[in-house]
Amino acid sequence: MDPSNGFHVNGRIQRFSRDFSYAALSSLIAAAVSVLSVLILPKFLGLEDYGYLALFLFYASYVPVLQLGWTDGIYLRFGGVKYEELDRSAFSSQFLLLLISQGSLGLLLAAYAVAAPLDTQREFLLATLAGYMVLVNARFFFTYIMQASGRFREYARVTVSDRLIYLSIVTVLIAAGEYGYRNIVYADLVAKTASLIGAIYLCRTVVFARPTRLHLSLNEARRNIFAGAQIMFSNTSNMLILGVVRYSIDRTFGVVAFGKMALALNVTSFLMVLINATGMVLFPLLRRAAPSRLPAYYIAIRTLLMPALLGSLLLFYPVNAVLSVWLPAYGDSLRYLSIVFPVVVFEARMALLVNTYFKTVRAESILLAINAGALLISGALAYFSTSVVGSLDVAALSIVAVLGLRSTIAELTILRIIRARVSSDLWIEIFMVSLFIAANWFAPGFVHAFLYTLSFAVLLLLKRNEIRETARWIFTGDS
Repeated sequence: MDPSNGFHVNGRIQRFSRDFSYAALSSLIAAAVSVLSVLILPKFLGLEDYGYLALFLFYASYVPVLQLGWTDGIYLRFGGVKYEELDRSAFSSQFLLLLISQGSLGLLLAAYAVAAPLDTQREFLLATLAGYMVLVNARFFFTYIMQASGRFREYARVTVSDRLIYLSIVTVLIAAGEYGYRNIVYADLVAKTASLIGAIYLCRTVVFARPTRLHLSLNEARRNIFAGAQIMFSNTSNMLILGVVRYSIDRTFGVVAFGKMALALNVTSFLMVLINATGMVLFPLLRRAAPSRLPAYYIAIRTLLMPALLGSLLLFYPVNAVLSVWLPAYGDSLRYLSIVFPVVVFEARMALLVNTYFKTVRAESILLAINAGALLISGALAYFSTSVVGSLDVAALSIVAVLGLRSTIAELTILRIIRARVSSDLWIEIFMVSLFIAANWFAPGFVHAFLYTLSFAVLLLLKRNEIRETARWIFTGDS
C-alpha cells in the first residue's frame, strides 16, 4: 500500500478520531440507558407491561417514515458541507414546513387512535405515538444537519441530554414505585421535548433566520424529499425485514411473546449503538475522499472490523449467564438470544460498511432493490414460521437467515460497484456465525463456548499478519 495515500496523510485520521470521540460518547450514554431498558425495566415491569413498552418502541422506530425522506435528503445533499456555509434562510423554511407537516400528520394519527376500535392499551400507544412523531422528526432535522456538517460535539450534547433526562426520570419513577409502562413512555416524551429545545438553541442561527419565499421553500423541500426518498424507503424496508417477523409474533402469539423476543433482540442492540456511531462519522469522511481510494479504504476498514465483530459474539456467554440469573422469568428470551445474537455481525457490516458506501457512491436505488427483495423473503418466512409451523424458534432463525442473506448480497454488490475484492473472508464469516448458532443449540454445557472460542482463536492466528499490516497503514500511513 502507498503510505502517501494512507489515512494518516491529509489529517483524515485525526479528524476521524476527534469526530468519533464525540459520536462514541453519545453512543456510550445511549448504550448505558439501553442497559437500563433491557436489564432493569423487565425486572420491575413484568412480562405484559414490558411487552407493551417494547410494542411502543417498535411502533416508534417507524415514525421517521412519515417524513418521506425529507431529513435523509438533507443529510445526503449537504453531507460534508461546513455549517457556516449552509443557507440559513433555506434551512429555516425547511424546518417550518417540516414542523407543519408532522404536526398535521400527528393530529390525524391521534384522531385515528381515538376513533378506531382498539383496546385501551393500543389506543394509548397510538395516541402517544402521535406526539412522539412530531418531537422526534423535528429533532431529526437538527441532528442530521449536525452530522452532515461535522458538528459532532453539538450532536453529542443533544443526544446525551435526551438519554440522561430519560434516565433521571425513570430512576425517580422506580424509586417511587410508579414504574408502569405508561409512565416510562411519558418519561421518554419529556426527554425528547427537552432535547429538541436544546437542538433548536444550538441551531438557532438556522431556526430564527428569515425564511425564503413559499414557492422556493416548496421546491427545496421537493428536492430534499426526492434525494432522500430512496434511502428512506430503503431504510424502511430494512427495518421491515425484522418488523414483519415481530408484527407476526405479536399478532399470532400475543404481547407477552412479543416482549420476550424483543428482549433478545434488544440485547444485540448494545453493540449496534457503538457501531452506528462509527458509520455516522465515516460517511462525511468518505464523501470527501477521492473515488480512487474508496476500494482501499473499504478493504482496510473491513479487515479490522470483521474480526472484531466475530470476537464480539464471545460476549454472548457472560451476558447469557448474567441474564439467566437476573431475569429468570425470561428463560425463553435467552433461548432466542442464542439464535439472534449473531445478527450483530450482519447488521454491523451493513450499517458501517455497506450502507455507508452505497450512500457515498449514491447507489441508493440498488440498496432499495436489495432490501425490497429481502423484505419479500422475510414476509414469506414470517408467515411460515408463525402461522404454519407456529414456532418462535423458527421465527428467530428466519431473522438471522434473512439478514445474513441480505448482508451478503448487498456486500457482493457494493464490492462489484467499487471494484474491490475480499476473497474468501465473506464465506469464512458465514461459517463462523453458523458454527456459533449450531454449537449453542447442540453442544452440551460449556462445550459450545469452547468450540467457538477455539475457532475464533484459529481465525485470528491465520489473519494476524493481514490485521497487523492494515492497522499500521491506517494509523501511521506505513505500508
